Amino acid sequence: VAGVVRIASFQSAFIRVVAPAIRRLAGTHPEIRVEASELEVEQAAPALRLQQLDVLVGDEYDGQPRAVHADLRREQLLREQIRIVLPADHPEATAERVPLVNLRELAWAACQPGTGHREMTVRVCRELGGFEPDVRYSSDDFLILLELVRTTGAVALLPDLVIGAGGERASGAKQVRHEPGIAVRRPAEGEVARGVFLLTRRTRTPAVAAVADALTAAALLEPPEPTP
Repeated sequence: VAGVVRIASFQSAFIRVVAPAIRRLAGTHPEIRVEASELEVEQAAPALRLQQLDVLVGDEYDGQPRAVHADLRREQLLREQIRIVLPADHPEATAERVPLVNLRELAWAACQPGTGHREMTVRVCRELGGFEPDVRYSSDDFLILLELVRTTGAVALLPDLVIGAGGERASGAKQVRHEPGIAVRRPAEGEVARGVFLLTRRTRTPAVAAVADALTAAALLEPPEPTP
């Protein structure tokens, strides 16, 4: 099995799924040349049709379904929880579950307007918390959002892949790796989740099939279906 396979992925899946899959492929299929780039679903799906890309790793927040492409093949890689990330010294950080409404006076950090993450943040605050979030800080880089929480006292809603949930396990149990200066908690009002999926053309070459299998294997090492 040989050839060039071009992958596009959003940032957190790139780090925790795509990069480990590339490392795996170097050992199992050394004749496959993988070219990977960071790209959002909206830009990558047309490139997939035009054969400028071969594999797309995308995301879909609950309640915000992506377009269904009849000519493309889609498979779910994993589902992950969306968690509240707040400063470690905030009074609400002592609770296991945090009521969103208690964070209504804080500044919020989210991705740029028009993105799925920004839409999710505003929707969750409205539907579960009953308030309009003061989104004061914007970046499409989730690592910047984490730093904004740590250094400015803002709060954010971030997925497991970003904060490292599932990255460390003991006896199969899912754990959350805590970064210094922040606290990671679940919303008291209910669960919020995100799906991560794989998109290819309907007909896969052997090289694309091998890459898809490697991505699926890498995703199995990440957070499974959210637990109650």
